[in-house]
Amino acid sequence: MGITMKKRGVFFSIDALIAVGILVLVIMIAYPVLKVTKNESEINKDVLISLSNIKVIEVNDSYIQTLSQNGVINDSNKSVLEQIGEFYVTNVSLATYLANVTLSEIRTNKNIGLWFGDTLIFSINSTPYEGATSIISARESLSGISQGNVTKGYVSKAWLKKIVNKKTILIIKGDLMCGKWSDAQSYCGPAKTDIIYEINIPENATVLNAFWLVEPSWQGEGQFKLWINSNEIHSGAVQYFQVFNITQYLLPGKNVAILNSTTGGDDGASHIVVEYNTPDLITLEDQKKFYFNKMKSSAILYHEKAIIVTNPINFLNVKLNTSSSTQLLIRLRATTVTIGTKSPINNIINFTSSEILGNLTTAGITYSNLSNEYFYVIAKVGSAGEVKLNENSFVEINTSSSTEIPFGTIDITQEIKLNQSLNRIQDDTFYRNLIWQFFLPKNSTAVIADWQLGWLKTGSSSLEQEAKANGIWLYDSPPDPFISTFNRFGYTPNLAQGLFKDGANNFTLDFGSNYGVSNTSSYGSLTFFLRSFVNYGNVYEKAQGGNRTIIFEDGQSKNLLIGNSNDTWDPDKDAIDNAVERLLTQLDANNNGKIDISIDQTSLEIGNLDIAGVPYLWSTEAQVRIWE
Repeated sequence: MGITMKKRGVFFSIDALIAVGILVLVIMIAYPVLKVTKNESEINKDVLISLSNIKVIEVNDSYIQTLSQNGVINDSNKSVLEQIGEFYVTNVSLATYLANVTLSEIRTNKNIGLWFGDTLIFSINSTPYEGATSIISARESLSGISQGNVTKGYVSKAWLKKIVNKKTILIIKGDLMCGKWSDAQSYCGPAKTDIIYEINIPENATVLNAFWLVEPSWQGEGQFKLWINSNEIHSGAVQYFQVFNITQYLLPGKNVAILNSTTGGDDGASHIVVEYNTPDLITLEDQKKFYFNKMKSSAILYHEKAIIVTNPINFLNVKLNTSSSTQLLIRLRATTVTIGTKSPINNIINFTSSEILGNLTTAGITYSNLSNEYFYVIAKVGSAGEVKLNENSFVEINTSSSTEIPFGTIDITQEIKLNQSLNRIQDDTFYRNLIWQFFLPKNSTAVIADWQLGWLKTGSSSLEQEAKANGIWLYDSPPDPFISTFNRFGYTPNLAQGLFKDGANNFTLDFGSNYGVSNTSSYGSLTFFLRSFVNYGNVYEKAQGGNRTIIFEDGQSKNLLIGNSNDTWDPDKDAIDNAVERLLTQLDANNNGKIDISIDQTSLEIGNLDIAGVPYLWSTEAQVRIWE
């Protein structure tokens, strides 16, 4: 069975009554050259109305008559405006000539001009348009007119009405958290710490691959046990960090990972990444609650929750489920603000939005400052003995708007690969200069680029920190304050124009001689909306379709019948073939010639139009402007 195709025809007519009424405004029958002398403030409207109603056959010009006789003008009953529009497509010089013939005897003391799109076709002026202080426009949209395109033939559009699956990723990011925290050293001590991570995979997902990068060491050589869904996957030391393949232990739904440590915890670089397939077009949801990990420690417990939101924050509440007194702080970049210390009531501590905002405002920080970049909500729980931060502890954020999901899109999250690392500072993994590169497909919409970074500070001098996206500065220390734990960085389109663009993009980090980021324990991700349709394109001589073999990102391929199986696949001549090729290009998320969305024979739907003799596709605006 072939792909479903739909066909429609569209016809246009001219309202005779309107035409008669308009013709009263001008006298064109005896001498068909436009003359306008009345009501100067309405002259632009009169000109446009008249051009829409005067027929080419009424233009008293020998050259125009010759063009009609020779077939250059193939329908002399067209309006002058339509014929100027056709010449605008095929021969701008002829468009200018016809406009001059028709409009040259306008009587007005106004500056006046005729534009098609951005092209000036005719003007009478005493002062240049570029210096205009006042502009009044009359507009009319002409269907079937688009410069550089033919006006006869076939056009097609294509869209995905469903998918077999898409490949996307789920990232569970660790935070800076451990036991026996020292405020004096800003460091964790040798205290037994247990941390629980929840991994919630969509119920209809198929897990393809998953790994857990564990970076727990803070001091000494501690011993660690790692568990996935009650399966012990490691017992012993972890030097710096270690990667574990956990694919076989995960299932759709709720999964639990546990880290048991004799010393250490999570230095903020640990992360779990799950790559999976899902048939859902949209899986992205705005996060309203940011949960603290369930933890327990043999001494003061420290949890620095990293948060980034892409919409303006209205209010922010914190709820902590603990039996121990807790101090709450919020850090933005290098500025840390103490919100307060509270003891629990029925094992619950609440910090209200008014309390939080009041303390932030004192430090010169508003909620708007917290949007579109990372900030950190810090809980210091307890002081001695066994300390617990229980489940259902969270930061709740309400925003004034939600992430807009563009019509007809598919959301994808994928890894951003490291392209280059230079100037090693220690071991084989920490570097001062790093470059990540990613590809953004045409017509896609970026949501966020996000990094979790393994960081290292080796001294106290030359501690420069620089971050740029596509050459645009995002962080520069100095003069920006130095951040001692540069373990997260993210940016959204709301921060500045140019941070995301179609095609190749880059993100660079550069540090001074005593600071670096790991090229192996760091992980970057890009979330974006991929458009799942293409509109009508150029006009082609046929709309037959054919057989198209599609190669997918996983290396598999399918042959799809799209229309006529006996016709050659030729997208440079066939409107259906061209629409499908344009759609496949959009679905190639990393520009490697393979599409990232799995589809089958029933996924695609094609819309066709036979526009031979029927202007339909393009809409170019004709404007008559007067200016001062």
